[in-house]
Amino acid sequence: MQRYKISAPTTLAGIMAAAAAEDDAADAGPVPLLVQLLAGNPATAPAIIFCLNAADTCALRQLHPVVAAVVAAVPWLDTHTTVYDVVRWRAALPAAVGARLTHEDREGSWFKDGRELKVAALAGVTHLNLYRCWYLLEQLLACLPPSLRVLSIRKCENLMASASFTHLPALVSLDCSLTKALCIRADGLPPSLQELDMSWMQHELGVGLSLAHLTQLRVLHATHSSIDDAFVASLPPGLVELQANWCCNLGQETSFAHLSALVTLNLAHAYIGDATLASMPPSLVRLDLRECSKITPAATLPHLPGL
Repeated sequence: MQRYKISAPTTLAGIMAAAAAEDDAADAGPVPLLVQLLAGNPATAPAIIFCLNAADTCALRQLHPVVAAVVAAVPWLDTHTTVYDVVRWRAALPAAVGARLTHEDREGSWFKDGRELKVAALAGVTHLNLYRCWYLLEQLLACLPPSLRVLSIRKCENLMASASFTHLPALVSLDCSLTKALCIRADGLPPSLQELDMSWMQHELGVGLSLAHLTQLRVLHATHSSIDDAFVASLPPGLVELQANWCCNLGQETSFAHLSALVTLNLAHAYIGDATLASMPPSLVRLDLRECSKITPAATLPHLPGL
């Protein structure tokens, strides 16, 4: 991409506008799309740059040295673009707060002497996507930064059932679906959690598993998991959304009466019965009972004014 000679750049918008004008004056062909997007007044340029993602930064840095500095200062929160080298990623985007790490580690670098550099590169990250990262073991989990607020370890199949997340005091959202993370214990979950996805757990949940200590929990996804009546009874009363479809261990008398803040409940394909319907809290707005074959024609719904 052409380098632009600008005499006195003052703002990002000014740089883009001057670059576009210089290209027009030189009749050098069409203005690059990134220049067209970012050119304009100071109000639109920052708004546009925050609509881009980390994959765009390579092209952005080529526009002008000042643009490269602006890119480096942006707190990029991109958990979709794959990062293959976390050390180089941090060097290029020192203010970034979100990342998705590659699931590949062909050289086993997370287990060698260079691991300290990789762990250091994650400092300050608040959102981290480790989907299918086979190298996520308890040793690496323990090294994740305490700044994490949102963590996805979906389908990290080598993570042991004894894993603990208590060293992440700021964690509010955890996706541990398709793992063994909760098959033995739940006391390893930090009390700060507000959203938890434990769908498609690979093994049966441990007897007596309880989420009672998660007093701030608002959303729970447990699709195709082995939660039972005792587990439901342990859920905190502040829960707002529960996805429990295809949970075949729920009985015909499972009660949801204690979940007084519940707004959304999905029990599709569960074996609940008439007694469960009678226990529904009046706060419910959305209720899914598809294919609940144990419900009889005599069943009635309690007074649900918001349904």
